[in-house]
Amino acid sequence: MATVGCDSVGRRALLGDTNLSEAIVTVEDEKLFTEEPEIELAAWLVDDGSTVAEGQPIAQVMTAKVTVEVPAPAAGRLRIECQPGQLLRRGGRLGVIISE
Repeated sequence: MATVGCDSVGRRALLGDTNLSEAIVTVEDEKLFTEEPEIELAAWLVDDGSTVAEGQPIAQVMTAKVTVEVPAPAAGRLRIECQPGQLLRRGGRLGVIISE
């Protein structure tokens, strides 16, 4: 399986001249990566295009020992960029939440 990486890590960026901003959905939990350099996206808990609330569980990631929920870093519309079964490094990009 391919590993998904990301240069943007959990930040908001202004998109052009609009009032939209985006929050990158990443996995940053250092505890998950202490023994394993990669984790797997197990499942999405919401559909692509869904409106989510900040802090709402939106995905599950797993290691050989544990499955953990990933909360939404902001409120808005979710755009999924990673599919279940893909491997992620710390900071790997799962998707984007676009807010107005």
